[in-house]
Amino acid sequence: MTTYRSSETSISDRATIDAKFFQGLADPTRMAILELLLTGERNVTEIVDALGGSQSRISNHLACLRTCGFVTTHRKGLFIYYQVSDPRVPALVRLGQTLARDNEEGLRTCLRLQSAPEDPTAHVAEVSVQPSVNVTLADANK
Repeated sequence: MTTYRSSETSISDRATIDAKFFQGLADPTRMAILELLLTGERNVTEIVDALGGSQSRISNHLACLRTCGFVTTHRKGLFIYYQVSDPRVPALVRLGQTLARDNEEGLRTCLRLQSAPEDPTAHVAEVSVQPSVNVTLADANK
């Protein structure tokens, strides 16, 4: 379960954390990786073969997805396999895809949305939150 940890979380702090969470999805390669992993676990070589690109680039994107809590890993022999970390992730991805398609024209023409950063993990180190209170995704609706 994904939790946000903070002490005396303000609306601004929570919004910053939430934005960072969604930045984990704000890259076409990460979305393609996640879409592939929705069909089952894969190792880096299988992901590279399916999507193309260099292994180091795919590995960096996988590290970002793992840090943000979208995927987990486990070892099988010599290989590390990646899988979706939480049963709610597929629903989140599908909802996002549906909303994106419903708003595709506006998204294509929006000048305010910029391309993702060159470094696929650049957004990960930008937020520092002190652990103390757990807030689950279910609590976000309250």
